[in-house]
Amino acid sequence: MPFHDQKIKNSSKIPNPTLNHSKPLQKNLQTSQTPIPHFGSINIRGDSHSRHISGLVKSMTFPPASVGDMCMPGAGLLDILRTGHTPPRSGTHCEVLIAGSNDLAVGRQHVIYRHLEAHITARPANTELVLVTLPLRHDLQPDHPIHDETVLVNAYIEELAVRHNIRVVNFNNIGRRHFTRHGQHLSA
Repeated sequence: MPFHDQKIKNSSKIPNPTLNHSKPLQKNLQTSQTPIPHFGSINIRGDSHSRHISGLVKSMTFPPASVGDMCMPGAGLLDILRTGHTPPRSGTHCEVLIAGSNDLAVGRQHVIYRHLEAHITARPANTELVLVTLPLRHDLQPDHPIHDETVLVNAYIEELAVRHNIRVVNFNNIGRRHFTRHGQHLSA
């Protein structure tokens, strides 16, 4: 059975960043399962959240695809984009981008707003891009302001996906049980 992802049909409500941070965050997405086409290769680039993802993706693709990965713990979006991946000239390829959590953690979300769309529009014609939303931080209190910023950045990622007709994997609804004991990173 082919791997399925969630294609966003309707963007969620963007919270007012001036609201009281003690209010719980809510995200209402309407999703449907859409089959993923077969790719000659899948390249996963990301920060520490991308660790072990390539093995999972490889086990869920049929027929099996060539899956490569580059995990850069602590890297920001620009660090990951600078590593560049050039897909082979023939065939259809997929790039999965898991980046931005470290930028957000140090208050540099402007990097995401300034550079992500340029990367989307510069991708080769034979490459489909899949963006991954930022997961919520389970190592911080629920009323921490970074959660509101995460929701805003994720709404921007979803907006770009709709605008440029690309797929999104929604990481921001992943439950606490899928994270390490300290709560900041996804567990294998």
